[in-house]
Amino acid sequence: MIRSLPPSNFTREAEKTDETLRGTSFKDESLEDSANLPEPDIIAQEIVEDLEAAVSQFAAIAADLKQRSEWP
Repeated sequence: MIRSLPPSNFTREAEKTDETLRGTSFKDESLEDSANLPEPDIIAQEIVEDLEAAVSQFAAIAADLKQRSEWP
């Protein structure tokens, strides 16, 4: 005779969450405020500055790693 185990609390909670999500529409609230965004050229310049800063940080990390690998 095979007996099945009762559902765990995790299973019950997952089922509740699934039921809740099925009845929910997800809305990106940041889109509501899109009228207040800066001009595209300003956004593009900020992206460029962020990427340049990231590249600079990665270059510093790479130089540090190279220096460490050259230690005896």
